[in-house]
Amino acid sequence: MKKFIPRRIKERNRWLRSDGKPNFKTVIRRAISKLEPLIVKDIATVTLASTILDVCEVMSRYNQRLVPVITTDDELKGVVSGTDILHLLAGEKSDIIRKHNIESIYDFIKLPIRKIMSEELIVVNENVSIDEVISIMILNNIGALPVIDSKSNKVLGIVSEGSIIKHIAKSRTGITVSEVMSREVIVSNYNKTLGPAIEDMCVSGIRRLPIVNEGKIVGVLTWRNIIDLIGRHEVFEMLSSKKLSELLAIPLSKIKLSDPLIVSEDMDIGEVTDRMRMANTDYALVVEEGNLKGIITERDILYGLLAK
Repeated sequence: MKKFIPRRIKERNRWLRSDGKPNFKTVIRRAISKLEPLIVKDIATVTLASTILDVCEVMSRYNQRLVPVITTDDELKGVVSGTDILHLLAGEKSDIIRKHNIESIYDFIKLPIRKIMSEELIVVNENVSIDEVISIMILNNIGALPVIDSKSNKVLGIVSEGSIIKHIAKSRTGITVSEVMSREVIVSNYNKTLGPAIEDMCVSGIRRLPIVNEGKIVGVLTWRNIIDLIGRHEVFEMLSSKKLSELLAIPLSKIKLSDPLIVSEDMDIGEVTDRMRMANTDYALVVEEGNLKGIITERDILYGLLAK
């Protein structure tokens, strides 16, 4: 399958100067000068002894997509994301399942998280400028970073696209949804099964997959829906054989999908940000007269604000 490249990745060069650094104005510095207020400090962590089940439970309970993996001395050793779990199920990390001859869901959830965590850490300390944080995010195509103490190297929290936007977005920005949204939207059919849908998400590099039935949007399959199957223990009641292959064969029609936030193309992204905050979501579908026109995410909004 050909890898789908979202518009924001195709056009990333427009954010870069000739020296390879992001090209944006001082909108961030005008809004806020220090990183401290942007750090989400009330986060959950796991240890090197934690399992896939432990991490999924944390992600479900705290709605936390990026989870730091620490030692008993609170030293950061790695991070694991919701996307890592998806790639383990049906993406580039699924070789780990074959390597360990994992067939049952119980063997899967007992897999040590150290087997899939990212050890090549991209982190910042509390003294780094906001400009540099955003540069790191843009250049590495990531939406969240662990923040560590400059003296102790212990985890202070996480800074994300969402935490930045909450501090700089105003109700009226003068930027419309149509100016920043992604128009190429990957969708999947309601009659599909979970495994191929996860594979589509992994290959396409997306965390949200609109599901259609007879041409109409019936919901969105998100990384959180998939994690919740494990983290909320729903999977144990759904599988009769308790085999991992049975999990991947679950019809999408049997899975609780997310109800998407719907916005229009002419809406100001400041208003969209407010609606996202109230709906506790990080994306919205752009729909006009019942037709899906695109998707807008926190990253699209951040890039739009930077380019203003």
